Amino acid sequence: MDNLNFISNLEKRISEIKENRLSFIFTISTTAKIEDNPYLTPTRRTNDFIVMGCVIFDKKMLLQILQLIDGVSDIILVDQEKKIPIKILEDDNEDKFIYTQGTIGSIDTGNFYKLAIKNITKSKVYGFKPNDLTVDAIWSFLNHKNIFLNSCKICIVGAGNIGSKIALKVVECGANVAIFGRDNYKSSIITNGLNKIKAKSTISNIECYDDIIKASFMSDILI
Repeated sequence: MDNLNFISNLEKRISEIKENRLSFIFTISTTAKIEDNPYLTPTRRTNDFIVMGCVIFDKKMLLQILQLIDGVSDIILVDQEKKIPIKILEDDNEDKFIYTQGTIGSIDTGNFYKLAIKNITKSKVYGFKPNDLTVDAIWSFLNHKNIFLNSCKICIVGAGNIGSKIALKVVECGANVAIFGRDNYKSSIITNGLNKIKAKSTISNIECYDDIIKASFMSDILI
């Protein structure tokens, strides 16, 4: 979806949501995997509110979105994580002050949240961390199922930001964790770090595997 179609679809979706007269929450996030075009996330409806949002990769696009939703959405949640690569700004960039708001000399170090705070004047705005919401949701699911983590084997496929945080949570509860990641060298470094971070009294361990079958073999839980 190119930028023009994205804005058009966003305006249409917002118009449809406003007709429901429920509280409206809008999320703005980004990912470390930079893509060519922004995209909308699914609309979720409860009895009390509707949530929709977008994933974007550009601060100019952020300003366009803020102009559309400020005062329309009751609450705006903005990704606080710094995922967009550090950017060297051109000295003759006349929009530098308008859309960066986080620079050291010509180096753009800011994230979306700081810029949103300075430009949202009508809606309530809060920062959030989408990755941590995923971790918390998995944690809540395990607890909701009354799963006893002590002494069970948990295989986690993916050793990045989310996978490593989940691994630390469950190993500290006594689970033995097997991790498989696409980059075995990176996964090994993360595994060693997590084993050093965990409490000294935690006797369970995290182990890294270079084969997904070996990692998941005889696992009680697969994440």
